[in-house]
Amino acid sequence: MEQVNRHNEQAKEIEIVEFIPEYQHAFRALNEEWITQHWQLEASDYKILDHPKEAILDKGGHIFVGLYRNEPVGVCALMKNSVPGYDFEIGKYAVTPRAQGKGLGYLLCKT
Repeated sequence: MEQVNRHNEQAKEIEIVEFIPEYQHAFRALNEEWITQHWQLEASDYKILDHPKEAILDKGGHIFVGLYRNEPVGVCALMKNSVPGYDFEIGKYAVTPRAQGKGLGYLLCKT
């Protein structure tokens, strides 16, 4: 029960907002941190991370930023999909390790 209460308290300090240009650096840094932890950055990653407006937003997608105590610590992009029956796919989704366990990833996906 204590863990649930702590989780609820931390969730009060989380806010999910839409991407604005001021979050460009955080969008790139958070995804870079995640990708390089598990794989290698590829040319297609750089294209999206360097130009999220053109690569995601201008194509009908969305980007959400998770703030914890007003600091961007997570991101999730809904990328327009051309596969019939699937309008969007989740891409460029990352939560920094220091903010994991607070329910931020769940809230990003739910949004």
